[in-house]
Amino acid sequence: AFEMSVSPKQPVRQQDFMMRAKVAILHRGTSISEIAKAIGRSRVVTSQAINHGLHEPTRRLVAKHLNIAA
Repeated sequence: AFEMSVSPKQPVRQQDFMMRAKVAILHRGTSISEIAKAIGRSRVVTSQAINHGLHEPTRRLVAKHLNIAA
């Protein structure tokens, strides 16, 4: 089962991005690993960009790849 947790410590903007990204990933039937390969980043860095707001350049690449707002 898919479970999504949102840490209260994350800024609202990051929570919004994380939710948009995860919804887009589910709708496309893709994975973080596939996105990472497509944008030329490691799975770990891509996951950190989506889930924790780290690696801003990677976050922008993810947003562009998924066609969502960064």
